[in-house]
Amino acid sequence: MSLAIANQLRSDELKVREVSNLDKLADALKRTERVVIPADDGAFLRAAVASLVPLCGRLKRTFKVTIITAELGWDELEKDLPEAFSRAVELRILSLPSRAARQLLTRYPLHCGADVVFGQSLHLLLIGFAQQGQAIARHIMQLAHYGDGKAVITVMPQRGDPTLKDFLRDFPQAEQAGQLRTLTWGDFRQLDVPPVTAVYITMDDSAAAVNQAHQLIRQLAETGHTSPLFFLQLETFQPSHQVSRWDGQLIPFSALQLCCQSAVLFSDRDDALAAEIHNYYQDSTASQGRNLENTPAGEPWERLSESYRQASRNQADHAAAKLASIDCRAVSEERAEFFYFGLLEAEKLAIIEHD
Repeated sequence: MSLAIANQLRSDELKVREVSNLDKLADALKRTERVVIPADDGAFLRAAVASLVPLCGRLKRTFKVTIITAELGWDELEKDLPEAFSRAVELRILSLPSRAARQLLTRYPLHCGADVVFGQSLHLLLIGFAQQGQAIARHIMQLAHYGDGKAVITVMPQRGDPTLKDFLRDFPQAEQAGQLRTLTWGDFRQLDVPPVTAVYITMDDSAAAVNQAHQLIRQLAETGHTSPLFFLQLETFQPSHQVSRWDGQLIPFSALQLCCQSAVLFSDRDDALAAEIHNYYQDSTASQGRNLENTPAGEPWERLSESYRQASRNQADHAAAKLASIDCRAVSEERAEFFYFGLLEAEKLAIIEHD
C-alpha cells in the first residue's frame, strides 16, 4: 500500500512528503508542512503516533500530518490522540476504505439510480465483501433512509471474504437500516425483486470484475429490463477493452484516487457542513439555557472527539437523501433567490429526520 500511495501522490503533483520509514519523519517535517504516513498495520500506526509525540514540543510551526490506513475502524483511534497534537500538529487518521466509500457515495448518491420521490425502493448489490465492500455497506446504511420502507442490500462475498453473518456480529444494528441478504456466488436469481438500483463491485481480480460487470449488465437487461449504475473498483488494472464498453452505466473508481487529493488529506472542506451542524447544535442548546461546558459534545469542532464528529458527518451526508425525497437538491444561493419548504415537505423531512 505504501508504494501505491506514494505513486498516487506523485501523479497528482501534491506538495507532500510520503514517509514510510519513521526514522525519516523528523527530517520530513523540517522540509515540508504536509506529511502523509501510510500505515499497513495497526502496530505501525501506533508507532507513527508515538514517534510524533516527542516531536510536538520541539516544533515551532503548525504541521499537517495524515496517517492513511488500509483497514476499517482504525480511524476511530483518532479520539485517543494526545492533546499535544492540537497545539503543534494537525493530525488525522484516514481509513482508506471508509473515506473512499464516503467520497464515492457523495459523488453518486444512492438515489441517482432510483425514483425515490415516487417511492421506488432502493436495492443495492455488493459483489465482493472485503474491506472496501464492507465500507460501502456501512456508508449505505447511514444514507439509505428516504422515507417509507427499508432499502434492500444484497451481498455476494467472494471466496475468503467475511460473510454477512460476520458483518452483523460487528454491526448488530445494521438490520435496522435495511434488509440485508446474501447471494451465493454467481446466483443472481433473486435480483429482480425489488429491481436492482445500483451495483458495487470490489473484487480482488480487476479483470474478472470487468467481465463480471458486463455479464451482469446483460443479464439484468434481459431478465429484469433494468439498467442500474455499476461502480467498479479498479486500482492497478488498465482495461484493454474498447472505449464503447465503458459507457455511462459502468463507472470505474479508485480508492487511492478518491482519497489521495489535497482536499481530502489536508483540508476540512468535506467536513464544512458537519462542522456547521455541530455549531448549530451548540447555539441551539445554549439558547435553551443548557450548559455545554465540560461535556464531550460541547467541545468546539477542532477539539471534538471523533465519535461526535462522525455523528455530525452522518447528518450532513444524509441531507442530500432528505432533499431527494421531496424532489429537491442543494444549489448555490445565487441560483435560488427565494425558496421555502411547503408544510407537507417540512413534515416529511421531519419524519425522516426522526426515523
